[in-house]
Amino acid sequence: DVANIPKVGMLYNYYTIEDTRGLPIPKGWRIANPIDWKDLLTRSATSIVISNNETTFTFYDAARLKSIGTTEWVSPNTSAENLFYMNIRPNGTRSPNSGNFLQGIGSATNRAQIACSGAAPFLNTEIPNSVAFVRIDYGTNTATLNYFGQLIDPSSFNQFGYAIRLVRDYQPNVIVSNSASQAYEILPPPPPPIPTNF
Repeated sequence: DVANIPKVGMLYNYYTIEDTRGLPIPKGWRIANPIDWKDLLTRSATSIVISNNETTFTFYDAARLKSIGTTEWVSPNTSAENLFYMNIRPNGTRSPNSGNFLQGIGSATNRAQIACSGAAPFLNTEIPNSVAFVRIDYGTNTATLNYFGQLIDPSSFNQFGYAIRLVRDYQPNVIVSNSASQAYEILPPPPPPIPTNF
């Protein structure tokens, strides 16, 4: 639905994500890669399970990154906390076969699927024509980081439309606001609290 673009942005396939020359990416920013997401989801999770020959990471309680409320997410959305101000919304995907938009805002089974750029951190070498993406479903408290390549079905996963998130490396004394472009800044962990009793 074109009306949802201001909320979830555009959807992009693998070929656009790996060749970003046509994307309006601000200088100094880039599409988040699997290492960025693994770091963020690890900070968000209470536990992690690795499966499928290290191509799937499940982060428990990482669904706290979702936007709060049931205007966009299917009710109940009790696990959502908008943690780190990520405000993740159910962008769904676009089918390469029918062109239909699937599981986005308004769907009874909506989900967020956000594509990553580059190779996954849990593989020694990048598989050509492969894609990694983060998935958060409605009614769940988990987030998964999946990596699919030629050995599975590149013609399917690489042509689907996914959302993206932009990041830039942390810069001291720079304030970045959360906007409809869904850009965020990777921040270092906060310093330990200063003791009050000496």
